[in-house]
Amino acid sequence: MKTPVLILVIALFVFSIAVAVIYFATDNDSSGGPSPSKVLHLAPSEFESKVLAAEGVVLVDFYADWCKPCEMLAPTITELQKMYSSSPDVAIYKLDTDKARSIAMEYGIRNIPCVIVFKNGSETERLVGVRPEQDYRQAIENAR
Repeated sequence: MKTPVLILVIALFVFSIAVAVIYFATDNDSSGGPSPSKVLHLAPSEFESKVLAAEGVVLVDFYADWCKPCEMLAPTITELQKMYSSSPDVAIYKLDTDKARSIAMEYGIRNIPCVIVFKNGSETERLVGVRPEQDYRQAIENAR
């Protein structure tokens, strides 16, 4: 009689741990919109409307999922998003070069990560490789 109860207790414990892991691994923003600290990923079809036609400053992180330096840069881009989330004149996006090859070719992206800062649809600065956060902030401020 003790064995089935013990198995049930262990099963419930494992289930509760799994639920907790899933809960904390997902974005639980209840507002229904994107989290202000989450960098939005652009679809190639959105590039023209969200970057080239945008008024103000837009930072685009050209990356690929398999790129280790891109993974190293991701926390910096997320931090910049947090910093500028309340600025209506600054937008920050990520664009997967594997899904947007034609855009990457058009902009001469040969090495990633490559961050391009745009102002009113025109490129103002390009930073290739992993750089200190200050460099990206300075590029945004220079474009403002």
